[in-house]
Amino acid sequence: MLPLGSEADPALVRRRERCPVRQDDGRWPPFQGPVLGPIIRTLIEILGPDCHVCRSATGVFVEHNPDNFQVRGLVCRHCNTWLETCPHSSGCAWGDYLNNPPAAHLDLVYPRAATSRQPTRVRSAIRPSPDSSRPHNNEKTSDRTP
Repeated sequence: MLPLGSEADPALVRRRERCPVRQDDGRWPPFQGPVLGPIIRTLIEILGPDCHVCRSATGVFVEHNPDNFQVRGLVCRHCNTWLETCPHSSGCAWGDYLNNPPAAHLDLVYPRAATSRQPTRVRSAIRPSPDSSRPHNNEKTSDRTP
């Protein structure tokens, strides 16, 4: 915590210590702590501080491929939330970003220490239900024995 009236680099101010006014409007730079800080600084220095997808807000999240941890870019809150839901293979900003990540040539690897939890998206087809041998409600069963 800084004394009142003192100045600090905004990128070094933790979210909980930031002034609540306009905190989420995309004007604050991303927090550059010890784990992701070096990656964020490299992305900003080489590709700029704006979202690497929409270019309309400040990039605040290091976005990466969850399968191989390759950093794809720095994205804003909106793009980080909706990026993976894009149904287009090309022709839109999200599809183009996923097909040709701007940070791919930098060979940056997202640190596993920054992944605080396992992915929550699990396909139901992969997880069979415990009662998968029983017929579903919409399946007809015969009461007669052959």
